Amino acid sequence: MLLAPDFVKMAQYGEDTMNPMVSELTAFDAQTEVESEAYSEREPALDTVQALRLSSRLQSTLDVGTLIDAFARELARMIKYDSVSYLNEAVGLSRQIGNPARHSLRYRMVLPDREILGMILVTRARPFEDTDIAMIEFLISNTVYPLRNALLYHDAQSAAFKDALTGFNNRAMFELTLEREVSLAQRHQTPLSILCIDIDHFKKINDLHGHMAGDKVIRSVAEGIHNCVRGSDVIFRYGGEEFVVVLSNTEIVGSCNLAERIRERISNSFCLHNSQSLAVTVSIGVTTLGNDKTWPSLFERADQALYQAKRTGRNKVCTL
Repeated sequence: MLLAPDFVKMAQYGEDTMNPMVSELTAFDAQTEVESEAYSEREPALDTVQALRLSSRLQSTLDVGTLIDAFARELARMIKYDSVSYLNEAVGLSRQIGNPARHSLRYRMVLPDREILGMILVTRARPFEDTDIAMIEFLISNTVYPLRNALLYHDAQSAAFKDALTGFNNRAMFELTLEREVSLAQRHQTPLSILCIDIDHFKKINDLHGHMAGDKVIRSVAEGIHNCVRGSDVIFRYGGEEFVVVLSNTEIVGSCNLAERIRERISNSFCLHNSQSLAVTVSIGVTTLGNDKTWPSLFERADQALYQAKRTGRNKVCTL
């Protein structure tokens, strides 16, 4: 027997009660070859053409969001619903199609090796019938392995855009992000600022204390930056000892205030290496989107402001 993934169906709820509208929490094995008579009675009747179309559409993408959209479209061919949602907190992914309604079914998708792929929530205004539930469960069982492939691809892409030492986004992701943010800011006429941050005398730290000390300093500065920014700000390790922070919806005054907080926090702390306290400072260049037509021109001005900060004494913030 070929086993497909297990998935756990959570009880169906109405918004006005905490009591389940289905008698109990149920769990079962969805199988590609079903021997259970009880399960086969619930199996939806799909012809060969429908089954092939379903399989083809669910395996046509490695993008998680696109896959959930395809799942929602295929489900709409089978039953009426008000919303479909997908949530995977472990990797920070979520997607919602439609508006949530009173009655809901929740499915936690788990592979035989106990790998959790996330949760799918289907809602509608009226209760789900047994035939509806069978259709939903059939479609989910056919979605799990395409979803697993999409999640593996998502992980691989994420790793390609991450800096291994700090966990921040890397230079490749910075270029993609800043291009997008400049386009959005120009379209919606909203402010956009960036900070270029460079560790002062970093080569001297490496020469005197070694590269392991240099790595510790980089991680220490990264932590200091992370502790100062907002959740909406995006941090990048641009290369070597240089970081960039992209600040959406932020004018020059706010970005300068943030830059000064980062500078003070780092200059007032120490990095420990082999029982030695290493003093670290940073220089920061700040600029805000003006008449720049492309992201490189915006970044070039921030880099020039950083150079000015380093040229005029270091451990300071300069704007351009």
